[in-house]
Amino acid sequence: MIKWMMCATAAAALVPLLSGCGNGTDADFFAPENPAPSANRLLTQQGQPLTPQQLLQKMRHSDVIYLGETHDNPHHHQMQLQALTQLLDAGIRPALGFEFFFQQQTGWLMDFSLGQEESALVGHNDGGEESALRRRLGWTHKAQWQYYAPLLRLARQYQLPVFGADLDVGLRLRLSRTDVDQLTTLERRLLPKSDLDSEAYRQLMLEQLDQAHCHHADHDSLQRLYTTWLVRNEAMADAIVAMRADLTEAQPVVMILGKGHTEFNMGVVERVAQRQPELRQLNIGLAEGQTPGQLDFSPEAGPRRGGVQFDPAHSLYWVTEGRYHDALYDPCDVFRNHSVAVDEDDAGQG
Repeated sequence: MIKWMMCATAAAALVPLLSGCGNGTDADFFAPENPAPSANRLLTQQGQPLTPQQLLQKMRHSDVIYLGETHDNPHHHQMQLQALTQLLDAGIRPALGFEFFFQQQTGWLMDFSLGQEESALVGHNDGGEESALRRRLGWTHKAQWQYYAPLLRLARQYQLPVFGADLDVGLRLRLSRTDVDQLTTLERRLLPKSDLDSEAYRQLMLEQLDQAHCHHADHDSLQRLYTTWLVRNEAMADAIVAMRADLTEAQPVVMILGKGHTEFNMGVVERVAQRQPELRQLNIGLAEGQTPGQLDFSPEAGPRRGGVQFDPAHSLYWVTEGRYHDALYDPCDVFRNHSVAVDEDDAGQG
């Protein structure tokens, strides 16, 4: 459950859930001679096979569709593109939201996707709309662009609304380093309110954060990371609900985000339900490198903490190939070999 949080960048040593994890190299793929035997299988929460047509029907009757990824798995992004294409081919025009962009960047994303003839993005020698968008978003040198650019191009082709959902990168950085009560009044005003009071969820997430950091994070760091996690989920829920208000009943929001933000129907899913319980949410988790026999489909598949039984991880599972890594690679080396540090470029997404 926790592997989605792991990163291998030294600068993000104690904030993997705040930083992008992909390296954008061919090493992300399974070696050609070792294909995953059950790749690209759709399964229900009970482990029953699901056809693409059945998936379309479920998406058609949803207001919010989560396509929960492992950030640096290229196969997950291929499946996201496939799902969006399936909706478009059926005449459904969703809004497209991204965890990897923050809310204040929505104007740039809309300007690109709506294809204004005299876009504010393009200036002299910009190299085209996409290059200008990439520069405006601060993604000129980020290899992960290859994962999300096909979705943005398709959104532009069909003129779909596109929005950023996450908290501003500067605020995420501050939260990861500073207790909330030590922020300035202005900074606190920029944070979404969080009224989630679940000791069971807090216990579960602190355990997962500790495991993700190979037990190298101290108590105060874990508490700040948990606070940042909660605030980010609130921000994304706010963005989804706000965007949904401008759509017709036949237009869902398709949300591209790390699957940890939707596991056990908690995180963003629970926060959206708290705001608008009538919204129909479809929680699709992209599982990597697993066979159906390795997935737990029992009703008690979710964890149990503090007397609370959590839901199974996702409503639907889309089993894909995993990522290829050197067998000698140990993700905990980054914590053993580097001091705790993070800079602005690494205070990204989880």
